[in-house]
Amino acid sequence: MSPKKNAFPTIVRQGVGVGVLSLCVLCVAGAKPREQEAAPPFQIREWSFVWTVVHAESSRLTVEKTYERLGIILYTRFDMVRLPAKDAEAIGKALMGTAVHFDQLRGTSRKVCQDTDNYTVEFAWRDETGFRVSILSKKGSFADGVWLTREQAETFAPHLCRAEAMLKFVDQRVRP
Repeated sequence: MSPKKNAFPTIVRQGVGVGVLSLCVLCVAGAKPREQEAAPPFQIREWSFVWTVVHAESSRLTVEKTYERLGIILYTRFDMVRLPAKDAEAIGKALMGTAVHFDQLRGTSRKVCQDTDNYTVEFAWRDETGFRVSILSKKGSFADGVWLTREQAETFAPHLCRAEAMLKFVDQRVRP
């Protein structure tokens, strides 16, 4: 037998022709412009971002940014206090001395107070409760403050010392 002069029917029988035809249809279909989808009418009016910087026992230190404000918030099991950056750093420096105050006050019924512009940090040892650290507002009521254990105070101290840097970081990175 002599070879066929036109090999195309052989190629189609082998399945290659179908692939070429499919490719052409796909290219034509892909070139067709899509209808644009309408953007949904969402508008962000109120929003919040919370960065939990550190946990200590049942407490946490957060940086919170909302559409209205940016701040450091210290939460304990029952209380919370919102701290301006300047006060947070001063409180952090005071809390850095927690171990020293713990050793000085162990077994006594004394207390040591350190003041910032708007807050008082009090280190105290009581027989009933042991060592406690309180952070109380000078301007507000008795409820404007938190009580911490030694471990909580030592955990939060280095982070509070960097309050201004943390606030700046969140303010630059979080945009609505």
